[in-house]
Parts: sequence; C-alpha cells; structure tokens
Amino acid sequence: MKFFKTKDILYDKNVVNNDFRYCQNIIYLAKNKQGKTYVGETSTPFIERLKSHLRKKSTDFESAINRKNMDDFKWTILEDNLTDINERFEREKFFIKKYNSFENGFNMTKGGGGTKGLKHSEESVKRNRLAKIKYFEDPENKKKQSKASLLAHTINPEQAKEHSKLM
Repeated sequence: MKFFKTKDILYDKNVVNNDFRYCQNIIYLAKNKQGKTYVGETSTPFIERLKSHLRKKSTDFESAINRKNMDDFKWTILEDNLTDINERFEREKFFIKKYNSFENGFNMTKGGGGTKGLKHSEESVKRNRLAKIKYFEDPENKKKQSKASLLAHTINPEQAKEHSKLM
C-alpha cells in the first residue's frame, strides 16, 4: 500500500499519478504521524474530496487537518471502482472496523452513510456554538442570513409561521 503526503496529491503532479488523484467511487484512508486513522468513501474525484476536508472544520478529523499541518497526514486508496453506493458503504464499514478508526481514530460513526444519528460531544457543541457567534458578529454575514431567511419565508410562508411559533 503506497501512501502520499497531502501536498503531493494537491500540488505535485510529478509525484502522484493522476489516476490516483482523480479516481472516484473509492474507499480511502488517511493516517497521521501518530498512526491515528480516518476511513472515508466518496463518489467524487479523490482530489476534490481531499480539498473539501481541508475547507471544512465540522468534524474532529477536519479540525485536525489544515493547511499548516496537512503533511502530518498521508493518504492511500483502499478500494476503487465501487460504483454501487450500498457496496461502497459496506466496504467503508469494513475498513473502519479493520483499522479501528471509530474507537481509536478520527471516524465519528461506524460508516455507511454519514452522520445520521450522530450525537455531538459537549466539546463539539461548544465549538460549533462559538463559531456561529463569531460568524454572526460580522454585519455582512448577518445581512446574508437575513436575505436568505426572507427568501425562504417568501417561498414557503408556512415555514415562517412555524419558525415564529418555535421562537
């Protein structure tokens, strides 16, 4: 199994075969320097999935990997050509169990379809709350949200009534 550094996948076309960078319908593994792993599945090109991990910060894994320490992680493809989504989910579950990445890694679920039913830790709830507070301190972000809410309530007036009842 060959592992590649994050920056080599993203930036160095000479090091990484383009078939690896752009393969899709895969199960992949990320491993940090301490040996902690993350198993994921994607139907999109691998390079795009990797970029999305770097952009987001909604999971412990995405918080752990960022532009400053991205080369603390190495990546490999465990399986490819898994065009059937149910098969891909089953294989993801298999590899999460094999690499113990739910109990001792970065996976927040046992796999097979995302975070449905996930219960956030108190720490992640607090982190998300503080991020939202910080986001809405910016007047431009408040305007964007106000416009989006106005549009949503115009399209669906019942939503506005339900929201008012709830609040």
